[in-house]
Amino acid sequence: MNRQPRASILIVDDDPAALSMLDNWLTNDGYRVYTAMDGKEALEVFYGHDPDLVISDLIMPGMSGLELLQTLRSNSPDVQVILLTSYGSIPSAVEAVRAGAFDYLSKPVLIDELRLAAERALEHMALKKEVKLLRDSVQERFSFEGIVSCNKEMKGLISLARRVAQRDVTILLQGESGSGKELFARAIHNASPRKNMPFVAVDCGALSGNLLESELFGHVKGSFSGATRTRKGLFEEAQGGVLFLDEISNLDVSLQTKLLRALQELEIKPVGSNNSIKIDVRIIAASNSDLDSAMALGKFRSDLFYRLAVVTMSIPPLRHRIDDIPALCEHFLNRIPDSGEPKKIHPDTMRVLMDYTWPGNVRQLENAIERATLVSQGSEIRLEHFPDSIRNVAAGASIVEKKETAKRQLERDAVREALRRSGGNRTEAAKLLRISRSSLYNRLRELNIEE
Repeated sequence: MNRQPRASILIVDDDPAALSMLDNWLTNDGYRVYTAMDGKEALEVFYGHDPDLVISDLIMPGMSGLELLQTLRSNSPDVQVILLTSYGSIPSAVEAVRAGAFDYLSKPVLIDELRLAAERALEHMALKKEVKLLRDSVQERFSFEGIVSCNKEMKGLISLARRVAQRDVTILLQGESGSGKELFARAIHNASPRKNMPFVAVDCGALSGNLLESELFGHVKGSFSGATRTRKGLFEEAQGGVLFLDEISNLDVSLQTKLLRALQELEIKPVGSNNSIKIDVRIIAASNSDLDSAMALGKFRSDLFYRLAVVTMSIPPLRHRIDDIPALCEHFLNRIPDSGEPKKIHPDTMRVLMDYTWPGNVRQLENAIERATLVSQGSEIRLEHFPDSIRNVAAGASIVEKKETAKRQLERDAVREALRRSGGNRTEAAKLLRISRSSLYNRLRELNIEE
């Protein structure tokens, strides 16, 4: 048996003998036990000690076990309660389970039965805490606080996104692949009144027209070859929440028409069905291509565009916000699981990262940082830990610097030779160089030449 010495249990029973017996059993099993003889005392103990589990008799004078359960859950919704009941009050115990009790046990209680019920209740509570921590972690990552930026344009977008999150309007996010469109979409969802409902994402370019139609709207059994069972679509899965339509420009025109109708009528019709289903879904769409050009070419319906683009947000590529690169690098380094000594990026390497154009945007930067962390041995990440495409930027910069250095040396030699021939006469030296006297003064200063 897995004992849990850190868990605490509150036992509530108006029978002193039963209370003492349960106290001894659970104390001997390693639990920290608190006791109370009525509902009022139980509430005082509960709010004073915050036990992990409550085991209460159902039938008690004054406040019953059911009333105690309702009071506890109204203030502490996650509390686990096991009720003890005599044979004649089992219907009331079933009612209590429906009201939120974890389980009920019939009196007289057997010790093994009590142990098993307590362990199951505590495991259930631990699982709920773990799920909550995981959900909080996901929401923290996919929140506006999780969007790392000191760029003025990005800060303006985040401010706008916070405002529109509260309004149930459709949003069109535009930007290059990897620039953070889905991150914005999830942050908007997690800041909206729909945050506790599903966020369902679909890449409209990943499936062909017929498959995507079935994926979005669902289908009934036998509606097409291979449809062996009725299947819900993503609109139904996202009911009450958000459906994120990524790469919306890839929708073929016939499917655009069906999507437009769904948005206008707020209902869908599964493939092969004659019945419509009402939907309550917020749409956030995204595109990495120019929808204005697609509309001009007749590849994207203008009425669908205006239905989607109630609010349009254009996310700048990483090369247009290089001031974000140091902060993003630090953010990604901190997110990588701890493997010993903390790592940092050498300043010369950081300068190269800021010179690189990042065609894959933030996603490419994240992958590059993860790779460099794995490849590097010590605490410092250098240029050699990055892919060739990034290292070549430094090589190209080195060639340019060498050319510039050689050019300046040629100019310096020419000015010195002119001054030597003219015997130091600047007017004559300027004539030999075929420049004005003021230009010669500028050259002397810029090239740091002393007479």
